[in-house]
Amino acid sequence: MKLRRSAIASLAILVLVAVDSAAASFVPPPWVLHGRYSPTVDPAKFVSRVDNRYFPLVPGTAFHYRGYSGGTAQTDDMVVTHSTKTILGVRCTVVRDTVSEQGKAVERTFDWAE
Repeated sequence: MKLRRSAIASLAILVLVAVDSAAASFVPPPWVLHGRYSPTVDPAKFVSRVDNRYFPLVPGTAFHYRGYSGGTAQTDDMVVTHSTKTILGVRCTVVRDTVSEQGKAVERTFDWAE
């Protein structure tokens, strides 16, 4: 019994040392932000109308996507509204985005695009 306790204690110490050394050698991926994030937003550098032919944000335009999250089928319906919202001095187009599973909404958001 004493030998078994000693073996369990030794194993526990070994696991703790392994976990500690793994944590000490962790290197974050290169895309991780280093330092303070403080962008400068200049409204003059933004366009007044989005005219991207691959993603037109013309009010009334609707996009319908089908896909999977894990093994669950989902649809994503995006509608470009006639509304705008000013964010940090930039006038943005409001896009209503609804993700559904089996015909029921699981996520509803309003996104802002410029």
